[in-house]
Amino acid sequence: MQEIIVDSRMTEEEALLNNPLFQCPTDILAKQCVLDLRYWSFDGRIHEGQLVVDGDLAHDVQKIFAELLVLRFLIAKMIPIADPQYAWDDERSMRDDNTSAFNHRTIAGTDRLSWHAYGRAIDINPCRNPYIKDGVIAPEKAVYDP
Repeated sequence: MQEIIVDSRMTEEEALLNNPLFQCPTDILAKQCVLDLRYWSFDGRIHEGQLVVDGDLAHDVQKIFAELLVLRFLIAKMIPIADPQYAWDDERSMRDDNTSAFNHRTIAGTDRLSWHAYGRAIDINPCRNPYIKDGVIAPEKAVYDP
């Protein structure tokens, strides 16, 4: 059997450290759970990373990522945004093509909370699958490649 490459093995406490830029209410934090998920990466090997998601969605997210593994859908990396290399910085995580979910933050350019603030949205391979709206692409220099 192929060796699994572990990209992230954060504890729940580490993955849910309060974002110093935007305090998360305890009721939202209490709903989050850390999922250990396996996926095929662009190096042709199976990796294990982590997503932080709303616990109500955990079972469905696990099923989806199990199917993506079977389909050999490629994912660059999957590390919680609380990891020191990202330090809750969504732009830094996206520029690194990191797949992530929970990040208690607002929608860019607004004061409204994003679905990511509740652990109810996932950005998969954001450099290959960027956010595009009104001609603006995030992360900068990303290229949509279906």
